[in-house]
Amino acid sequence: MSTELLTKNRKQTRASALRASRAWYARNAEHVSQRAREKLRANPSKALFQRTRKRAAKLGLPFDLTPEDVVVPDVCPVLGIPFNIGDRKFGSSPSIDRVVPSLGYVRGNIVVCSQRANRIKNDATLSELRAVVAFLEARS
Repeated sequence: MSTELLTKNRKQTRASALRASRAWYARNAEHVSQRAREKLRANPSKALFQRTRKRAAKLGLPFDLTPEDVVVPDVCPVLGIPFNIGDRKFGSSPSIDRVVPSLGYVRGNIVVCSQRANRIKNDATLSELRAVVAFLEARS
């Protein structure tokens, strides 16, 4: 068999396996979500650590955290709301925020806060946030 034919067969096999995997996840989406929620409930710090490590690798960001660096408090330090761990209430789920996004996920640059707080400050500058607060105060 020629090398060209072997390469073609490998690509076809790989593509077929990928299609099968995607089809399985589509059929079992609820099961996959349930298992993820169970892992999060069992050990929220470890689950957040693992997700963050994968996200950093995918985005090519620096990462030097250990599982001990990720501590989930009882309430969000930004909004003061209690965390709902493993619920489908995503706004009050714990999330790892990069204080200075360009530095990546490194010690001293992360805060565990609610997803709601993380989304609010997503890419807003301090002056933009102040403008929003001034607008809301003027309207009430």
